Amino acid sequence: MTAGRSAGGPPRSQVLGVLVTFRRPQVLRTMLEALADQSRALDRLYVVDNAPSEESERVVREHADPRTPVCYLPSATNLGSIGGFGLGMRHAARDGEPDDWVLSLDDDDPPSTVDLVLELARFADATFERDPGTGAVGVVGARFDAGRARSIRPGDDELHGAVPVDWLGQGHFAMYRVGAIRRTGDYGDDLFFGHGELEYGLRMRSHGFGLYAHGEMWHARRTEQGRLGLEVRPSRTLGEPSWRRYYRLRNLVWILRENGHSAAAARVIAVRGVAKPLAGLGGDRHAALSHLSMNARAAFDGWTGRLGPRQQPEVRLGPKPRG
Repeated sequence: MTAGRSAGGPPRSQVLGVLVTFRRPQVLRTMLEALADQSRALDRLYVVDNAPSEESERVVREHADPRTPVCYLPSATNLGSIGGFGLGMRHAARDGEPDDWVLSLDDDDPPSTVDLVLELARFADATFERDPGTGAVGVVGARFDAGRARSIRPGDDELHGAVPVDWLGQGHFAMYRVGAIRRTGDYGDDLFFGHGELEYGLRMRSHGFGLYAHGEMWHARRTEQGRLGLEVRPSRTLGEPSWRRYYRLRNLVWILRENGHSAAAARVIAVRGVAKPLAGLGGDRHAALSHLSMNARAAFDGWTGRLGPRQQPEVRLGPKPRG
């Protein structure tokens, strides 16, 4: 049986996976083994290695699903999670057919059920059949209020069927249709880390494509993580200064400006970049000043479009925290 065809039936859409990894061979191994356990094998897998090593390449060779052709893509430089997915997306969009799907995979977020790929593939094809303008589907997403520069979490009672959203969570198995990628363009590498799924979702929406989350799978994930009935509010705590925070603030400012919302970008700088750290001066003064310094750089870079990798984000060696 050839890839992309069901036995005795008409051709079906292929699912082409793009898996980005960075200096975590054991985490990568766990992810590959979880993919090999899936009831529905990927039709092709592109493993983008942002820090190529013999160990990681060996893990891919020894632990990838034998049912799935694998392309190992070592990157000469660290492209970040966004640029890494963009590299894999370009290869998948080149190799796939317009109605095929490109599945985003994080090395530290293995599927929680053995039928996840199967269920998503069925959902993707059924959603596209109902709405030929479908550009992407996934498990988790959000709507975006540009005026407040905030993503809006749909209520639990909305999570059934195909839930319209503005962007899909990259760590939650977003799938993009190859034909929509070719019209929209792929993930670039300028943002490097943070809000890549928001930028791409808004860009795909601007090209007229619909994005949908799988309501039942989303509800099940909230149930599993104890997040039903959760009211999400902005955190008032500063936390530790980190380059991950730099990228998220910089990229959000740039995305808002790029989409014609400069006033919202200015409010983000004023409130999140300045007022929040100032409010923390009465506590940990050193941390508050560090945040102010970092946020000033992020605001300037985002406003002026100075993108690309500025600093390496921290590497998390263990699995992604749940909940």
